[in-house]
Amino acid sequence: MKSKALGALVVLATGWASVPAGVLAAGQSEVVIELEVPPSVGAWERVEARVTLENRSGRAILPTALDLSAGAGRIAGWGVQGPEVRWADVHRAVKTERGWELLWDPFGVSQQVVGPPDGLDRIATDRLLHLQPLPPGATVVLSAGFEASYSQGEQLTAKLDYLVLDPKTQAICRPADKPDRRALVACKCLDALPADLADLYLPLDAVARDTREVKASGRFEITHPVFDVDQARARAKVPAGPFGYDRHKKRWILVDERGRKTLLVGRSGPIARLPGNWLGPLVGANGYDGFSLGWFVRSADEGEKVLARLRALSIRVDWMVFKGHRDDRRLTLEFKRAQVAALAKLVSELGAEMISRSGASYIGW
Repeated sequence: MKSKALGALVVLATGWASVPAGVLAAGQSEVVIELEVPPSVGAWERVEARVTLENRSGRAILPTALDLSAGAGRIAGWGVQGPEVRWADVHRAVKTERGWELLWDPFGVSQQVVGPPDGLDRIATDRLLHLQPLPPGATVVLSAGFEASYSQGEQLTAKLDYLVLDPKTQAICRPADKPDRRALVACKCLDALPADLADLYLPLDAVARDTREVKASGRFEITHPVFDVDQARARAKVPAGPFGYDRHKKRWILVDERGRKTLLVGRSGPIARLPGNWLGPLVGANGYDGFSLGWFVRSADEGEKVLARLRALSIRVDWMVFKGHRDDRRLTLEFKRAQVAALAKLVSELGAEMISRSGASYIGW
């Protein structure tokens, strides 16, 4: 069961947007999150959002999930089960009639998941969370970057789920012993939290119960170019499809899915046409001058010919090597923004195209 928190206005540093932060519905401040975003950003500009989490209560808390999202979905996530794991890690254990037994490893959790399983691994099939809670008064600052595309909208939301740690209602335990070898060790349930908050464990399923929720939202404005996407679509005669903006050359990147090509459209001048879907690499070039991607070939002989042509264009390229073995069907290449036109021309001459699948881009047939 989750309890909703109310919103209260928090004024942040000058030059950043003011956003609401959460307090408990009862009115007593407990856990506050503040979200900072620039008040105005350019289209497809790389933006950094900062989230500050402060434990204002007099009790230890365990943040179970902190998600940062916008109109296009999740931007970043932190928590005990990812995407970026924080505040706890999973240890093997077994629940017996006498209580929990922890698979203790003096070398750390990484040693528990490396190598073939032994007898202890076969016994310890349950899971306990090793907690790294936030003590009273603790503050954590996290940041995440995103591109200010139109699909993101103009609002960010940070949502925190957390537990107030209480041994009277939660099966929080602590190992009764710390041997110098791997062993099953009794995890003794506590009546009160120790002052150091060290070596605390909690059953994995407990994080889904009795969590509280707090949210913060921040608005920002995306400044549109004078020559906007609707005008670019009209000029290129591409009424729909994925799109982005090239901030360096001030032109729109329009994907013509039916024609299997990408058009680069400025307010004036020629319209460049690239074979396939180049949206991912070209949008990525807003923040970086270098690209790295794969070129899948149909044979080793074909790969050698492609490799020679790419090197003639001064594009860095070589065979993909994994664990000392060469992959005769894949080249890896690195190129710069200024080499896009020459690379696209070569791709077209060879009858290949840029392919985008599941957020990844590569060249192939």
